[in-house]
Amino acid sequence: MPAFSLYASGGVLWTETARLVREADDERAELHLERHAPEEAGEASLLVGPREPVDKNQLISVFGGLFK
Repeated sequence: MPAFSLYASGGVLWTETARLVREADDERAELHLERHAPEEAGEASLLVGPREPVDKNQLISVFGGLFK
C-alpha cells in the first residue's frame, strides 16, 4: 500500500495500524490510520515514509472489498 510507511523491528516489517470502525446501525465505516508503528513492533525504525498521500476513499474501497 503506497500510502503507508514501512518500519522494521527485530527482523520483522511493519506498517501503521489501519482500523475500519462501523457501528451496527450505520452503513458507513470510519477509517482510522495511526501514523506510527504499532505498539507490538516495540522500538521500530522508520525505513521509508508513504510514497503517495493518503486517499481515504481509496483505502476504504480496498478494505471494504475484504468484507463483501
